[in-house]
Amino acid sequence: MKRILAVSAVAMVAAMAMLGCEWSTHGDDVQGYNDTDYQWVNFSGSYQKYYTTGVLRYVDNGTGTEEAKAYDSYEDESKLSGDYVVSKATGKAVRILTVSQKGQRITIRDNAGGSFTGTISAPLSAMGKNITTNLIDGDVVEASFSASGKSGAGLNTTLTGTFQGWVMAGPAFSRRTITGTWIEEGGRTASIYGTDRIAATSSGGGE
Repeated sequence: MKRILAVSAVAMVAAMAMLGCEWSTHGDDVQGYNDTDYQWVNFSGSYQKYYTTGVLRYVDNGTGTEEAKAYDSYEDESKLSGDYVVSKATGKAVRILTVSQKGQRITIRDNAGGSFTGTISAPLSAMGKNITTNLIDGDVVEASFSASGKSGAGLNTTLTGTFQGWVMAGPAFSRRTITGTWIEEGGRTASIYGTDRIAATSSGGGE
């Protein structure tokens, strides 16, 4: 019996060692992530309450040439009260979500000290385009996301939702939005709603 237990113990240690080697070999940079097919979109940015005065649209002037002619107003579109980007989060008010994207992976930090890591998935434009920089002005690219970590209040928290980017002047976004749900341990939930208006290239998706 002692010999059997000894052999079992050795086998267990060997298995743990093998798993340890596998974890060290397949770290975050190589295991389970797709950085190649996510380089054509970039949702990195600082997301806050809507304060935009409008988005410039280009319309056909009747001669086949487009000209800047109209604005679609998006002023103060936020569904949340105050300056919140996350409603009813425990602790300090969340007014800014800073997103860093590298391929499929994202890191989200907030002004209250929260930090979350996760991924985006299934990016697709309204015109059906994906894995391309051949985007058309006026198209909208959308991708789902999920990220988990600790909130500024020290609670395990998961963020899920959707990024959207409005295409402008080739592979660039005129603005980006984040919408979703903030889920804290214990069951408390809150809405996520914010925008990043800074135009940035939508290709690259990396650092």
